[in-house]
Amino acid sequence: MHIRILASADLHGDIKAVKKVVKYSHLADVVVVAGDLSNLGNKLRKTLVELNKSKVKVLVVPGNHETEEQLIAESVDLHNIINLHKSFFMVKKTLFLGYGGANFTNTEPDFLDVQPFFHRLIEKNKPEKVVFVTHNPPYGFLDDLGGEHVGTFEFTEFMKSEKLNLIICGHLHEHAGLEVNFRKTKIINPGKFRMIDLF
Repeated sequence: MHIRILASADLHGDIKAVKKVVKYSHLADVVVVAGDLSNLGNKLRKTLVELNKSKVKVLVVPGNHETEEQLIAESVDLHNIINLHKSFFMVKKTLFLGYGGANFTNTEPDFLDVQPFFHRLIEKNKPEKVVFVTHNPPYGFLDDLGGEHVGTFEFTEFMKSEKLNLIICGHLHEHAGLEVNFRKTKIINPGKFRMIDLF
């Protein structure tokens, strides 16, 4: 089943860019925002309120500029905003899994506590497609910063162990708009706006 995703990352309170996402949201089945909605927490509420005007659900994970607690507090009354961090959402037989934040190291040990839950979700739901939404990229993919890889080892291992169709990530602005492949998995840093079609 075809699904169209309007993906965004690293908005950093850019309300003009947010309004563009909302304007074209009716063309997508779901909107995904891969972290850093704010600039160190500034304009987080304003960004979320604007995104809530979307014609479809908006799945978000926190980045390194806002905490999960801030994201929850600022979106609790916004019916279109879905906190995907350590959670899941199904759209058109596509399973979305999310893990936000970025700790500026190559490892995210807490993800190992969530990974078995994600594996069970995949086994139980038997989705047609699986999309993993992160803020930090997987290690070795869209993660080069000054000649060093700064992605997350655990995300790469998860990608290797599960049949993921797509990873949507952000964090490194230098890779905005770029796409790479690993086996049958697409890894995309959408920048502030990108339509993604999965067939």
